[in-house]
Amino acid sequence: MCRIARPRRLLLPFAILLACGASVDPATQASIDKQVSALQQQSTTYPPPAAEMPPPLSPGQWVRVKSVDSNGRPSFITSKIVGQAGSATWVETVLESYSGRSIVKMLVDFGDRTDPEKIDIQGLIVKLKDHAPVDYSQNPMLGIVKGTYKGIVKNLVIRWHGLPQETRTTFAGTFSDCFKGTSEVSFGPITRSGIGWYHPSVPINGAVAFHGDHGDTQELVAFGMTGAVSEL
Repeated sequence: MCRIARPRRLLLPFAILLACGASVDPATQASIDKQVSALQQQSTTYPPPAAEMPPPLSPGQWVRVKSVDSNGRPSFITSKIVGQAGSATWVETVLESYSGRSIVKMLVDFGDRTDPEKIDIQGLIVKLKDHAPVDYSQNPMLGIVKGTYKGIVKNLVIRWHGLPQETRTTFAGTFSDCFKGTSEVSFGPITRSGIGWYHPSVPINGAVAFHGDHGDTQELVAFGMTGAVSEL
C-alpha cells in the first residue's frame, strides 16, 4: 500500500525489485564507481517554486539520480519520457546497479497526476540485465504483471500542497525552498520510508533528494527538458 497524501520516493520499487538477492557484476561495478568519482557539484541555484507542480510530462524530459543503499552501495536511476500515445505517456526507467543494468518501459495514462488510483498502465516492456526484452503490452499476463510495476509510476503522483519548504543542495545544484515531506512506499513485504525534497524546476516528478529511515539515500545528479531517447 502507498499513503497517497504524501510525496513518494523516486522509483524505489524498481530498485528493490532488481537488487534483491543479486550478485555483483565486476564490469558494472567498475563503471558505477567510475561515474561516482566523476561527479561534480553544479553551481546553479534554482529560485523558489512558483508552482506546486513540475512541468507537464513531455517527450525528451529526463532525470538522473544517484542512489546509495543502507550498505553503502551506489547505483544510478535514470527516468525518461520517451513518447506519447494519445493521453498516455511512455516512461522509461534505467537502473544501473552493481548487479547489472535493467530497463522498464511503460505506457501510462496518469490522469491529472494527483490520484494514484487513476493511473492506468497500458503497455509494459521489461529488460532485465543481459536477458532479451519481454513485451507484455499484448500479452494476457499484462494484467497480472503491471501490478508489480505500478509502484514505480505511482511515485510520479504530485501532492505538494501545504508541505513545509526547505532549500536543498545536490550535485545538480541548489534548489531554493523545496517542498519537503515524509514518504513511504511498500513493495510486497518490503517498505521504505523517509524524507523527500521536491522542486518544480525538476521534470517528471520533481524529486531532488531522499533520506531513508534505514540510511539509504537518493540525490539528483542531473536533469533535462529535452534529449531523452528510448533504449528499447
